[in-house]
Amino acid sequence: KNALGEGLDLKATNFNFSPQIVSGNKKVGKRAEVEFILLSRSDVQFNQNLSFNKIYNDTLLFYSNSSLYVSSYNYRKRVLDEWAGLSMSFNLSKHVGIGIASFVSYRYSRYYMGVNASSVGIYSFSQPVSKSDSSLSLNSTTINLINKIGWVYHGEKSNFGMTLTIPSLHLWGKSQLEYSVYVSDPNNNIPSRDVYLKRRDLRTYHKNPLSLSAGYSRKYLQSRFHISMEYFTHLEPYLAVALSETPPESNAGDVELNSSHIRSFEDARKGVLNMAIAWERYLRGETELLFGFATDFNSRNKYWNGISDVDFALNQEEFNIYHFSAGVGFQHKKNTIAVGLVVSAGGGNTQSIADFQNPTALSKFIGFNYNSMYSKYSSYGIVVGDRKSTR
Repeated sequence: KNALGEGLDLKATNFNFSPQIVSGNKKVGKRAEVEFILLSRSDVQFNQNLSFNKIYNDTLLFYSNSSLYVSSYNYRKRVLDEWAGLSMSFNLSKHVGIGIASFVSYRYSRYYMGVNASSVGIYSFSQPVSKSDSSLSLNSTTINLINKIGWVYHGEKSNFGMTLTIPSLHLWGKSQLEYSVYVSDPNNNIPSRDVYLKRRDLRTYHKNPLSLSAGYSRKYLQSRFHISMEYFTHLEPYLAVALSETPPESNAGDVELNSSHIRSFEDARKGVLNMAIAWERYLRGETELLFGFATDFNSRNKYWNGISDVDFALNQEEFNIYHFSAGVGFQHKKNTIAVGLVVSAGGGNTQSIADFQNPTALSKFIGFNYNSMYSKYSSYGIVVGDRKSTR
């Protein structure tokens, strides 16, 4: 809401199918078990675009008569984070067990953001067009190693466990960046600019922080209650995409033109505590009702710090999300099947992208983004899966 000025909203809708987890296990002797795990940690994609035009009466500061103002905004985002891992667990006694797991994470992200604006006097055929075009495209791929160690206690009515996730170990990462800015103002209200940069094979990093989680489960009559929480430590600003200060080598396929204001990208995270609660109610046999609630607090610490002359907000999701779930579990042959509905919602204020309603020459014709926009997120999902009975 009001992303590009008063009354200029952006909207994106997406339908997606994604297997969240695929796993299999095999017992090794009487006390050990090996399991392979495939996790779809994140699968996000959406497009946002808007075109706007309006006749202004001398509000762009350089026309004595009315002018036609035309602008557009385009934003595309795709993030895929897949984990594959192996785990081994050991029963130390009847009630106590430990486990270790190692995951390789593959993360691919693609961002594109373009802001274009132009203005021309409509009562003067000889009036030249003033333009401001800027765009940023960033494609990144990283591979990390993530290790976990856990401990669990199984009681007659209660279960308790803890897991420590060690900070990720960087294995490999590359990015491709393309950035351009073109400003042409024949009326000489602002300096003209022509900047273009294209770089490939940039060193890239994506860090996962240290985290500690704990969970407790207890049976009471025909119900079972669950609660879990996980604290993610903060990450100091680190180099996410590194741009070399030296010009590209000849015949390397990279291009650089007047790019002295370009600098590397940094990222940072703040510490957050997330929690979840759930309730199971047994009805008849192995049939049960399932209810849950979970928090998904945002850990982003400001926008990515990257290109100095343009505020490219590569991630606009500066808000918390809350998840509500309800479903039913039942026995089908030898499997316990769960079918449920997950509803997620979130929102919050953040800095607007531009202000097409108040363009000026000094703001490169896209307006100063002094205002705040309100972002609203909602999701509805159906989950079907095989689960272990906790009865």
